[in-house]
Amino acid sequence: MVGRPYWSGQMKISLVSFGIQLYPAINNRAGVTFHQIDRDSGQRIHHRNVVDQEEAVDNSQIVKGYEYTKGKYLVVEPDEIKKLRISTKSVIEVRQFVDFTDLPPAIFEKPYFVRPDMKESVEAFAVVRKAMEDNKKAAIGEIAFGGREHLIAIAVPPDNPEKGLMAYTLRYADELRNSEDYFSDLPDFRTLQIDKKQLAMANELVRAYSEPLKLNAFKDD
Repeated sequence: MVGRPYWSGQMKISLVSFGIQLYPAINNRAGVTFHQIDRDSGQRIHHRNVVDQEEAVDNSQIVKGYEYTKGKYLVVEPDEIKKLRISTKSVIEVRQFVDFTDLPPAIFEKPYFVRPDMKESVEAFAVVRKAMEDNKKAAIGEIAFGGREHLIAIAVPPDNPEKGLMAYTLRYADELRNSEDYFSDLPDFRTLQIDKKQLAMANELVRAYSEPLKLNAFKDD
């Protein structure tokens, strides 16, 4: 049993649409979780919602606010958020197809498994999947979940034997820092004169340690 999907809706390409379901591909329960503990009593630290370190504020009184100037907020009520009609809550409209290998690694966020909605005809899913696999293309669109919109890529990754599709939430361009801020003062290493003997030794090391990735060999210690 695959359980309840994290997101379900339609994938739309021009006039063609079909149902899909997304499931997280990451196990968030992996690893060790620490809590804040008072050293003397050994009791767990709890945080309270307060205003200016005074009385605690009840959860029913807490709303979201956008700070449009220092100390001034535009309050948004929960009902106002629920009433927002955002099409990407239920439809991923494919804006374009791109070569999967052209997606920069820096923009990838989280992976998801994509299954067809078995209550509908899966033929459209199968046809589109095959076309994307043959052309090595990723579908680019937007999706809304978790309180915000996300850029998303859906594809059959190269050399992936899975029957379904993979989806990856992507970072928007304005979320990425400018690499020039970190690299502009460096020399152009491509034009530097490199000692041939040292380069030959480095190439030998690279070749000696080259092998297919064995992901299960790495553990978070």
